[in-house]
Amino acid sequence: MRLPENYFTDSKIKSLSSRLETVAKDPHCSRIYVGSSVKSENLKFNLTSLLSNIILKVQLSKREKKDFMQIIELYNSENKTEVQYQDFTAINWIVEVNQEIVIPELLRTSIFRKSYTKEEGKTTTTSPDLQHFISILELYHERFYKERKLLISTKELNEILKKAHESINMQFLLEKGIIARTEDPKSYQWKDSNQYVRHLGTEIGATLWAEFGGEAAEYESFRQYYTLIRSVGIWPTDLKNFLTRNSCSNLVKLAVKYLYDQQDLAQSASEFRKIWLNASDYYDRGITAEIPSIEFNYSDTFTFINSVKWAERQFPDIFDYQSSRNYFLLLVNVIIENEPDHPRPHQSILKLLEELNFPIVVWNIYERIPKHYPELIPSLLRDTNLVPLAFRLIDKITINENYQSEDSDEQKYRLNSEEINAYWMEMFAIFLDKAEAINYEKEKMGIVLSRILGDLALKIFTSEGQTRNNWRDHLKYRKRYDTVIKKLSVLRLSNSFSGKDAVNPRIIFHFLPSMTKYVMEQLSINEVPNNGYLRIKSSWTDLGIEILKLLNLRTSEAEVGKELSRVLQDSGSSLTLALRDYLVYYYTVKEFDTKNFYGQEAARWNASRTDREFGIEIIDWGYLITCMESESILEGINDTIIGSLNFLKKGDKYDKQNIEQATKLKLYTKSLLLAFLAISEKKNEYEIYGLPALSALQKLEKWIMQYALRYSVQDISNSRTDIFNELYNSFGYHQYHTHLSDLLYRSVPYFKTDTQEKFVADYVTQNNDISRLLAALNLIDQKNLQDIISERINQIDVAQYISSKFMITDLEYALREAIVSDNHWQLAEQFLLKIQNHYNKLKDTYQKAEDFLFEINLLLAFRQNNFDKLKSMLVPEKKYRIEGENKKGRDLKSYFIALFYIYNDKTYDKAIRLLHKLQADDPKNIRYAFQLYRAQTLKAIDS
Repeated sequence: MRLPENYFTDSKIKSLSSRLETVAKDPHCSRIYVGSSVKSENLKFNLTSLLSNIILKVQLSKREKKDFMQIIELYNSENKTEVQYQDFTAINWIVEVNQEIVIPELLRTSIFRKSYTKEEGKTTTTSPDLQHFISILELYHERFYKERKLLISTKELNEILKKAHESINMQFLLEKGIIARTEDPKSYQWKDSNQYVRHLGTEIGATLWAEFGGEAAEYESFRQYYTLIRSVGIWPTDLKNFLTRNSCSNLVKLAVKYLYDQQDLAQSASEFRKIWLNASDYYDRGITAEIPSIEFNYSDTFTFINSVKWAERQFPDIFDYQSSRNYFLLLVNVIIENEPDHPRPHQSILKLLEELNFPIVVWNIYERIPKHYPELIPSLLRDTNLVPLAFRLIDKITINENYQSEDSDEQKYRLNSEEINAYWMEMFAIFLDKAEAINYEKEKMGIVLSRILGDLALKIFTSEGQTRNNWRDHLKYRKRYDTVIKKLSVLRLSNSFSGKDAVNPRIIFHFLPSMTKYVMEQLSINEVPNNGYLRIKSSWTDLGIEILKLLNLRTSEAEVGKELSRVLQDSGSSLTLALRDYLVYYYTVKEFDTKNFYGQEAARWNASRTDREFGIEIIDWGYLITCMESESILEGINDTIIGSLNFLKKGDKYDKQNIEQATKLKLYTKSLLLAFLAISEKKNEYEIYGLPALSALQKLEKWIMQYALRYSVQDISNSRTDIFNELYNSFGYHQYHTHLSDLLYRSVPYFKTDTQEKFVADYVTQNNDISRLLAALNLIDQKNLQDIISERINQIDVAQYISSKFMITDLEYALREAIVSDNHWQLAEQFLLKIQNHYNKLKDTYQKAEDFLFEINLLLAFRQNNFDKLKSMLVPEKKYRIEGENKKGRDLKSYFIALFYIYNDKTYDKAIRLLHKLQADDPKNIRYAFQLYRAQTLKAIDS
C-alpha cells in the first residue's frame, strides 16, 4: 500500500536520498570515478565518437531459437530420436533471452568439465534418460559457445580510422587493448574489458542511444541497443546528464517494457530450480544431482526476501552469482540511474519491488541496494510493504572512505556506526510522520511496526561476537530498540489527525492489536533448527514482553474509548497466553521433523538445547512472570515444564538425555532467578500497573529455593543433577552469560528474612566446593549468612580439596574467589602454589597464564602487607615484543605499589606521584583516576 504524499516528508526523503548517494554509493563505479588519463585522451582524440562507431560495426554472434532447433533436428535424424524443443524448456535446461537460446550456467560448466575430462582420457557416466539432452546441448555448445568472440572486419575498421583523429591508428587501438588480432587478418576482436569502455561507458552509451533513435526510438530499436551495449561491455550510469529529458524518458520507458517482457524472469513454481541451474557450480554437483524442492513465499516482498534468505542459508553457494540470468542487471541499472524524479522518484523500481512479478529481479535489487543504489533506501518508505526493508537495508550500507575520518580503524568503525544509526533514526522519524497520516490503516501499520521492531530485536540477540565492534553493535542496537519503544509509548496524534477526541491519543494504541497478532504468529512458528540445537526465540519473546508493556500503559476512555480499551485488554491476555504456549513448547518438545527437500519422508530428531543463549539476561522475565500470574497461569506453566523432566536414572551426567534435562533446568531456573531479581527490584513499579508482584514473588521464592537445593547435587539415580556447576562454561564475568550460582547468591537477600538462614545452611551443608562457597561469600553481604558460609569453608580440608581436582580451571576459580575474599584470602596462597606448579610444566604453551598468575601474586603480596615481596616481583618478559618489554605488566606492578602506599603505608604523596605518572600514559583508565582521587582525598583528611 502506497503511503500518502506529503511535501515535508517527501522533501526529507529526497534530502536523505541525496546524502546517501554521496556518502554510501560504491566509489569504484564509473559515475564517481573516471580516470584522468582516459578523460584527457577523450578530449584530445574524441574517443567517444570513435569507439561508438567501432561498436556499431561489431558483429554480434547469434544463438537464436532456429539455430537450436536445427541442432535438435540434426541429432534426431542421426540418432533416430524424437527429442522436442519443449523437452528442454519443461525442465529449464535452456533459457530464451532476447531472442537468444542460453544454456544455464550449471549445465554449461558441466559440459565444459565433461569435455576437459574427455581430453584427459577419462570417462564420465550419465543417466541414460538424460544422455540425448546432454548430447544436444554439447553440440549446441560446441557450435555457438566455444571460443565465442566479438569481431569487426578489418575493412570497416580502416574506414572508421580514416575519419578519426590523425594520431589514432590500428596500433593505438591494439596497444590500448581496445582490439586484438585474430588468426584471420580480415577481422579483429573487440575487447570488452578495456579501460575506455569502463571509463567512457556513459558517454558511449548516450552516443549509441542517439544512433538508435533517442526520443523517437521504438521497442525494437531499444532491444537492439540493449543487446549491443550488453554484448560489448558498456555499463552506462547517469545517461540523463547526456540526453535530453524526452530522450532519457523514452529510454527508461522502453527499458521497463523490455524487462516486463522477459518471461524467464517471471514468477513461477520452478523459480528455485532455475536458480539452482543458473548458479556457478563450485561444488561440482553436475547435471544429474537431484534439485531440492524449495518454494518461496510470495505473499509480500518482506516475506519473500525472508524466504530467500532462509533458502540461502540452506544452500549458500547457489545464490552468489547467477551468471546466465543476470543479463537484467544492466537493465535495472539503466532504470534506476535515469528515471526522472517527477512525478515520483524511482516509481518503476518501487513497483517492481512491490508487485513481485519478477522474483529474481527483486532479490538482486535488494542485494545490490546498499552498495550500488543506497539512494533508493529512503524511497522505500513510500510503500508499507517495503518500509521494513528500508530499515534493514540502511544498516547494510558502508560509508565511503572519502567521507571517513583519519582515525584508527576502531575509531572509524565507531564513527561510521554512529552515522548509520543517525540515518536509521532519521528514517524512523520520517516513517512516523507518514504513519500518522494513515492511522486508520491500523492492521497494516501494526504489521509494519512489528517487522521493524522484530528485525531490530533479532539484531540485539544475534550481535554476539569476540570483537569490540560486535559489542558496540549490540549496544547500538539495544539503545536504538529502547529509544524506539520509548518514542512509540509517548507519541500522540497531532491536532490535524486527532479529530474530535478530547485528548490527542497516543498513536501506538491504534496499532497494538495487529502488532500483538503478528508477534503471536511469529511465536507459533515451530522452526526446524539448522544446527541441531533448538534455540529460544529471544527476539520475539522480548518484543512480545515489550508489547505487553505498551498494552498495559495507563490510559483513559477519553484517550482510547471503551471499545479500544477492551480490545487492548484482550490483546494483552492473548499475548500472555501465546508466550506461555511458546515457552511450554520450547521446554517440553522432545522431537521434531527435519526439513526434507527431496520428496523423501522427513526424519525425526531428538530436540537438543543449549544453555549458551546469548542475551537471555536482557529479557524482562519479571514482567512476563507477573503478567502470567495476573492470568492465573504461572503455576501451570511451572508444573508443566518441571513435569517434563525425564532423567535416565541408569545413566550418568554425561548421558545425552541427562545433559538435555540439565540444560532445560539451567535455562528455566535462570529465567526464574532473573524474574525474581527484577520483580524484587521493581516491585512498586509493577504494582502501579496493577500487576500481582507480591504473589509472583512468593511463588518464585518457593520454587527457587526448592530447585536450588534439589539440583545443586549430582545424583542421577534420584533424578538430581548439579546445574550450578558451571565452572567450564565461561571464565570470568560476562554480562550476558551470568553464572546461575551468582544469580542465586544475589537473590538470597530478597528471600523472606525468616527463611534466609535455613536456606543458606541447607545449601552449603550439601556442598563442599570451596570455589562455589567463596563466590557465595563474596556476593552475599549479610553478616549472619556470611558466618554460616565461613563456618562451612573452615570445615573443608583444603589440601584434600586441591588434590581432588583434576581440572586446573577449578583451582583458578577458587583462586580468583579467594584472593578477593575479606576473610579467606589466605587460601589463595595454597591454590596459587598448585597452579604455578602446573603451569611451570607448560610454560611455553600457556603464555596468558603468566599474566594471570603475575596479577594474583601482586594482589597476594598487597594482601599480605609484604612490600619487599611486591617490590622485588619480576615483571614477566614478552618473548615476541621488541626487547621483551611488557609495559602493561610494568604499569600493573606500579599500580599495586601505589595501592600499597595508600592502604598499607598511608604515604599518600608517593601514591599520588606514581598515579599521576600512570594516568599521564593512560588518561582514560578509570582505576587510576579513582585511586588518585581517593589518595588526594585521604591526604586532605589526614592533614
